[in-house]
Amino acid sequence: MLYSLKGDGRVDFVTGRLVREYTRSSYGNPVYQTEAFPLFYWWNHTMYNDPEQDGVNGNERVYQENIEFDLSRYKPCTFNGQPC
Repeated sequence: MLYSLKGDGRVDFVTGRLVREYTRSSYGNPVYQTEAFPLFYWWNHTMYNDPEQDGVNGNERVYQENIEFDLSRYKPCTFNGQPC
């Protein structure tokens, strides 16, 4: 998931969740069942790992520092020309 914490439309916070199950709705749209909390967080040029997936509570580990999130590698889902 991509977030703009400042509300200016610029992505400045990213989360990555494990997908438990994937299917398509009766309309053909993708439906994902994910874990309740993310496995990865990216914020302020640092990627954090939360192997316990218990939310942001201080036990996250630095996965990589001084890293930019590459939006060009993010492929948003589209269905019939509309974002999913």
